[in-house]
Amino acid sequence: MSGRNILQGWTSTASPFKHGIELRRSRSNNHSLSADLSRAAARLGSAQFLVVKIRESDVSALSLAVESFHSTGSKVRLCFAGDSRVLSQVDSLGLASEVVGLMADDVGAETSCSELIWDRIEAVRFEPSFVDRATRDMRISCALESMLGLARDLGLRTFGHFGTEECASVSDRYDFDYLPVPIGMVDTLKSITAPFNSARTQATVTAGR
Repeated sequence: MSGRNILQGWTSTASPFKHGIELRRSRSNNHSLSADLSRAAARLGSAQFLVVKIRESDVSALSLAVESFHSTGSKVRLCFAGDSRVLSQVDSLGLASEVVGLMADDVGAETSCSELIWDRIEAVRFEPSFVDRATRDMRISCALESMLGLARDLGLRTFGHFGTEECASVSDRYDFDYLPVPIGMVDTLKSITAPFNSARTQATVTAGR
């Protein structure tokens, strides 16, 4: 019996509102990556990107999976997440383009700066346990803030984590570009922020006259 895939929402923390979806594949899932991406394509709605964590066993079939995804007609940008070893293998396929990007995943205190400055990645996602530790340890907090600053200087998008219930202020303490939300909340958040985004756009237009 195959495992069940889960869709996770990601929303921007700043205006204008942007959102993406992550396909979280079950470890016991025996479907091909091509089949999983094709199924996910039908559920992306107005998402700007789709994040997919790549396993080493997926790499050989990745080109076919990308082709299958685009054959559905979806214009959503694919973002493949993984560690430096897996991403190097993905990069060797020559898939990175305007419609496919790479994300350094599970970034933590042990991650070297060389992994962040690699010019093939466009985003970094921080390990949840790293973010939790940062809220309780000053040295770890300084490390996280330094990494966020470096990522920002390099023009990388940063994906974070809310932290535990005891550390609910993570989103206020650390300036992540995207934070996770239940998939069902994406449309609600979009409708709430729409008036503010519209007002901001109008103000920008007026100021430019």
